[in-house]
Amino acid sequence: MAQNAANHIIWMLAISKELTGDLGGIRHWNNLKMGIEGDTVWVKDFTLAQITSPEVKTIPFKSVYAARDNKLFPQGSLLPERNEPALLWTPIDRGLPVRFPSLNHHFFGLQEQLPIRLMASEANYPAFALMAGMEDLRLYITTAPRVRLQHLGWTILDEKMALIFGVPLVPVRGAVYWQKNDFLLPAGYDFELPFLDKMVREKVNPNGENWVLWHTDGTYATVDKQAVMPLSVGAFRRSGQNEVHAFQ
Repeated sequence: MAQNAANHIIWMLAISKELTGDLGGIRHWNNLKMGIEGDTVWVKDFTLAQITSPEVKTIPFKSVYAARDNKLFPQGSLLPERNEPALLWTPIDRGLPVRFPSLNHHFFGLQEQLPIRLMASEANYPAFALMAGMEDLRLYITTAPRVRLQHLGWTILDEKMALIFGVPLVPVRGAVYWQKNDFLLPAGYDFELPFLDKMVREKVNPNGENWVLWHTDGTYATVDKQAVMPLSVGAFRRSGQNEVHAFQ
């Protein structure tokens, strides 16, 4: 695309309202604006560098669009999908106020409090786990050859999401994580203060019984290691009768 045409592109992102917590990593980009359309949150005015950055690439279950002439083109497509939404736009830092999670994700020393933050990292770490939607996973494994599922493990996180372990990862859209001891960190991210790893482990997972699933905004959830089972078509079909979830 010619440079002058590229200058007229407005980059936009759409994500389910219930997943707005995953936008925490871009909340500080003060050029962005957001609006709400039903159950969808829209964010616009990304630069090309921002829309292709690790911060955006690691946001799961998003849709990225190029807006031209009031039409929205899915990223990489030459055909418009819909009209650009007519919304009341607000700066993203106002639309996403800082919220304190129910879990306290800090290490408390005797005389100090150190916040645990994740930062974008240029280091390349092997993929280890994938968080994907149950429906997307079903569509894949019901047609995948049995050998492709060997050596893979999985657990159900909630009614809609599953966590799959093993290499190579299944070719299903979702959020990719790499392993750091018992921590699962989003691809492209690492702790801002890596030297605190041991103390954080002692605080949040002292017995090593859980996987600790970190999000880009520094929050986490624990996943019982004993809930991770071999992945197979039969196991997936039986999962509909199992209401026990791994999140703690």
